[in-house]
Amino acid sequence: MRNLLKSIACIMLFMVISCNIQTVFGQNSNPGINDPLLVKSIGSWEGSLSVQDTEIPLIFKILKGDQNNFKVTLDSPLQNAFDIPLGEISNTSGEIKIDAPMLQGNYTAKFVNDSTLNGIWSQAGNSFPLKLSKKNPDK
Repeated sequence: MRNLLKSIACIMLFMVISCNIQTVFGQNSNPGINDPLLVKSIGSWEGSLSVQDTEIPLIFKILKGDQNNFKVTLDSPLQNAFDIPLGEISNTSGEIKIDAPMLQGNYTAKFVNDSTLNGIWSQAGNSFPLKLSKKNPDK
């Protein structure tokens, strides 16, 4: 399991390096920009990924982009990785799905309430439960 943690850390570090050479950061044209479920997901979401007795805090930031699209980024403060660009966000049968192609992963979740997402983070063939809470839900 220690090797798994190292692999995840290496993949995330690779992502940070790759981000510096990209010109487009996690933005996508999305006909679902007016989808109520996706609009509800706009904001900062925090949670911790538990990997073999290690808690890895994660922050997903979902914003409405300037070109009628969404911009989704990921912070992993423990790994000193910030604003990692993610891919498309979509609504599939009431589930939010955030693709993370550069991390070889994705997050799929359902709303428990307006400020809680309960889902699964999948990366490189491994899956982990990941519950996210909206940061400052009243703002």
